[in-house]
Amino acid sequence: MKITKTLLLASASVMVLGFGATSAKAFDDVDWEWNKVVTSTENITVNIDDNFDISGLVEIEKIQMNIGDVTANSIVSGITNSDPGTGGENGGGFVNIDETFTFVTTTDDSVDPSIVLPAGPNEGNGTGPLSGELLGDTLDEGSDQLTLTFRAFGEVEVPASEINVKDAVDLPLVNSVATAVANNQSINSTVATNLHDAQYNFGGFDPIFGDRQIVEAGTNVAAIDENDDEFGTGNTHTDILIAGVLGGLLGVIEPGNVSATSSVSGITDAQVNSEATAVGNNLSVNLDAATPGDAFLVADLTQFNYADVSASSTVTGVSVTGYTNLDALDGALVNSVATAVGNNVSITVNSPDVSSAGE
Repeated sequence: MKITKTLLLASASVMVLGFGATSAKAFDDVDWEWNKVVTSTENITVNIDDNFDISGLVEIEKIQMNIGDVTANSIVSGITNSDPGTGGENGGGFVNIDETFTFVTTTDDSVDPSIVLPAGPNEGNGTGPLSGELLGDTLDEGSDQLTLTFRAFGEVEVPASEINVKDAVDLPLVNSVATAVANNQSINSTVATNLHDAQYNFGGFDPIFGDRQIVEAGTNVAAIDENDDEFGTGNTHTDILIAGVLGGLLGVIEPGNVSATSSVSGITDAQVNSEATAVGNNLSVNLDAATPGDAFLVADLTQFNYADVSASSTVTGVSVTGYTNLDALDGALVNSVATAVGNNVSITVNSPDVSSAGE
């Protein structure tokens, strides 16, 4: 069968059918075939009868199509952590004190506890006054144990030289995250699942091809597909994928751009976490079967990404001074991660223990 450039252009434009240019069939023709030739000196025959009952069914036929650029930017700069414990330009500060202390000692019967006089005003190490008072005293005549309760209160100035070095576990966290995703789908199920799923991502149509021409060409392709069994695969998702590849080769469609940028700079006395993630197409399926019979998943998946996918994470100018015990931090002092993915599929199927199926 001779394929002309006009027909190739028409083939590429079949992508428009996914937008509803023609009516779609409920669940396209999906034929599962495996042809395998095995040469062995032993003949092994295994017959398996599955009599499990399913408790439900999830059946999805879906197309995700993103046309255009996807961009995410996170920019953080000029963050300075001013530790409140160091307040003031000279690095010192004032501290309010109001504490009660209990002292226990021993004496003999010749000492009268009443001679312990309440403490009056007393000058501390700084300029602020520190006062105290005796709240009570108790003497156990049998054990000669003397108990005194004393309260100290007031405001004192603590110079910078007296402040303890700060622990790194008290560092605050600066978090910068940029995520750009063209198409994303997440499916969680507890029953048997059938998927006919497609995701497409590209930049757009070349301006020289008008929308009307594309729709008309798509209609012509649909007519050819109906009258010629040799044209197309019978699976709309696969046909669109083939058309997309042809469209890219012929310039009918343009590449897109999926980009994520996280930039952090000028951070003083803080942890930094910078993450940039760019994904063209992502599909996640998790089947956590309620019964052994539900641990059944059939999927026909198509992903098409015609785009530049880039992620950039940049961290500069981070400084930490006066902090100790950095190895006790939960994670790194500076964490910078960039992830770029064109197409990604994650499928997990979990089945309960067959032996407990009847319980």
